[in-house]
Amino acid sequence: MGSSQKLIVARGFTLIVMLIQLSACSPQSTSFKTVCSNFDELLGLNNYSQMTSVERNTWLLNKSLETLPTNDMALQAWNAIANATASERYELYRDAALSTGLKSWNCESMELAAHEVGAN
Repeated sequence: MGSSQKLIVARGFTLIVMLIQLSACSPQSTSFKTVCSNFDELLGLNNYSQMTSVERNTWLLNKSLETLPTNDMALQAWNAIANATASERYELYRDAALSTGLKSWNCESMELAAHEVGAN
């Protein structure tokens, strides 16, 4: 990823975090849990190891859209973070979740494999 792409991703992530902070409420917290549950399901797919990072990301987004609106902050946060450096995805998403006002948040499956799911 070139430096201009990294800048765009960083600005996008900053915007997402600001939006999350402005709209911090319990439904958003539930949304982050939903994305985590969908991540759990993704890792359990029989064909997970044959899927590309992009295919996994597409599956996760489509699954999340079954229950979350397109403008949901947890979904938008993952959409932005999916473009980040693979090794940074989980921490960025965790930071986004915590910015909603949660005192703690973790997603073991995402921590384990977020680097394997993304737009790049």
